[in-house]
Amino acid sequence: MTLQRHAKKHDENHLTIVNALRLMGCTVETVTGTEGCPDLIVGAFGIDQLAEVKPNAREKARRELRPSQVEWHAKWRGRKPVVLRTVTDCEALVASMRGAMTSSEVSR
Repeated sequence: MTLQRHAKKHDENHLTIVNALRLMGCTVETVTGTEGCPDLIVGAFGIDQLAEVKPNAREKARRELRPSQVEWHAKWRGRKPVVLRTVTDCEALVASMRGAMTSSEVSR
């Protein structure tokens, strides 16, 4: 029996999103997990955020979460994943993470 491994295919904007988040001071890890698992773990201001990268494509089907992703997100008991399509989405995420800091985190 042969175990075949395939690299996960990333959306065309994956690298742009990762680079934008890093330029904004975030740490970013690309995740290859179970079916439906989000693409990224983003860390900033003492907060971890799961993120799904979706293309900013015109075709609605490519912009929507797959059924396996909807199911995974619904079952996740932590902070719900966000969907990132553009650098503007990244800026909004970082701003919300900054706003969620506690006073003890601000003093670090």
